[in-house]
Amino acid sequence: MNDPSMVLKVSSGLTAGYAVQMAGIPDTAADLYFKKQVPRSSTISRWFGHALAFGAARDFAASKNPTKAACQAAAGQWLTAPVIMGIQAKNGDMKPEMAVANGLMCAAIGFACVKAGEKCSK
Repeated sequence: MNDPSMVLKVSSGLTAGYAVQMAGIPDTAADLYFKKQVPRSSTISRWFGHALAFGAARDFAASKNPTKAACQAAAGQWLTAPVIMGIQAKNGDMKPEMAVANGLMCAAIGFACVKAGEKCSK
């Protein structure tokens, strides 16, 4: 899967999935990803979900006329997330199984975004 348009649509859909969790069901999302001792804030989670929602919209809009820059920006989002998740798991905040599962998914779509960007002429 390295058609730039399709990769950006998948990136958009995955980002939207995180957005729905964080903005729509913040307490459930916190329980899913983080250990109980991590302070909860539905306010911050909803704000994060809002930012993710517009990141998803940006990727979807870019999928209509994909550029190398759009693919690289999406790759940056996805390829830095596993680092953050790893640090959070190491610090005892994020559930290790969620860090591994989500980190692998993020790395996979991030790599797909890099490869898709290589196919773009501009």
